[in-house]
Amino acid sequence: MNTTTDIKVEIADLEVLPDIIRRVLGKLSDVQIANVIDSWITLRNDYPGLRMVGARSINDSGEIVAAAYLCEYPGTLGVLMGPWVSTAVQSIVDDPGVRCVRLLLEVGRTWGVELIQALSHRSLSKTNAPGSLVTSAEVDDEALLRMRLEASGMQRLTLLNHLVLDLNTTNCTQADVFLINNKSTSLQWNRFRRKNLEQWVAWLNGTYVDTLDCPELNGVRSPAMTLEGYWSMAGVPQPNSLLRDSTACNQVEVHEEYSDEMQFAVRLKESNIEWWGLPAVDVRKKSSATITKHSDYAIAAGFFLSQTSHEHWELTYMGVHEDFRGSGLGKLCLACAIQRCAELGGVSLSLAVDVRNTVCIELYNSFGFRPTSEIEAWIFTPSNCI
Repeated sequence: MNTTTDIKVEIADLEVLPDIIRRVLGKLSDVQIANVIDSWITLRNDYPGLRMVGARSINDSGEIVAAAYLCEYPGTLGVLMGPWVSTAVQSIVDDPGVRCVRLLLEVGRTWGVELIQALSHRSLSKTNAPGSLVTSAEVDDEALLRMRLEASGMQRLTLLNHLVLDLNTTNCTQADVFLINNKSTSLQWNRFRRKNLEQWVAWLNGTYVDTLDCPELNGVRSPAMTLEGYWSMAGVPQPNSLLRDSTACNQVEVHEEYSDEMQFAVRLKESNIEWWGLPAVDVRKKSSATITKHSDYAIAAGFFLSQTSHEHWELTYMGVHEDFRGSGLGKLCLACAIQRCAELGGVSLSLAVDVRNTVCIELYNSFGFRPTSEIEAWIFTPSNCI
């Protein structure tokens, strides 16, 4: 591709962004390109209330040499995808990918998002030692992406391990055996209800204390806004307006001023999301573990499951409140999450964990989770909280 230094960056029409992505991802396989585009199209179709914007860089010959896009998630979070660049790097300072990212970060600032994140996946070799990369070309690409994100003003947060559990008979039996052997600590599991949002926020805040999973984010996003983001992206997709009608945590289950359609949507979402918590008042009881549908007490421990495809689930979050640590609730949560995923027909369960969180990594490994990739997490805070 013949390029010059005369490159302009501009907001791109989202309708033509798939074509832009195809052009600048020419070195990738058709399958890889299709996966990027499909994920973008699915996001737009499933969540029409989300704000999205694309950016592209064009040289003086009219050729597209770089592209990226930004999506606003509920919970005042922006997610940056890209940049995808087809040109050789002459100077990272004026790199076309960098210029795309800078433009999108400014858009995120005008949107009022609290945090913008970017994730870079690094596949692990199946034949080499854990942590080794597949090809030297991938190493070069990752180094370039790292330089582009840094030059754009983003900060490296941490490295995450992406772990996957194949829900075969052995792994499921392992979780089942743990639950059977721990009947003495069996508890009553309660399902998330929006009327109890204040209790869930208090639990989430308590799990952040002394956490080894991205502690730098504490204080940047409030537990309430984080929970809003999780809730809005799980189960039945709904426009952001459904969430923004309420700013308080101690709201009723469904507001009377909601239309019949919106009330139905809230109840339908609650019946589809997989969020389970252990009431603190029951933690020391010695009874068989069961799942119920109403929560009346503060939460001691819990987990969130999100369905990412027909057969795949993600353990979005799992945590134990600081007041209840050291009693085996972490293992109990993980075993119940695995069991629940299997009951729902899941073939695999994945999660991401900070590489510094060795305690949890050992726990996940003991239940059969294995690393498949590493994820380098980057953030940008318009308010400069970090």
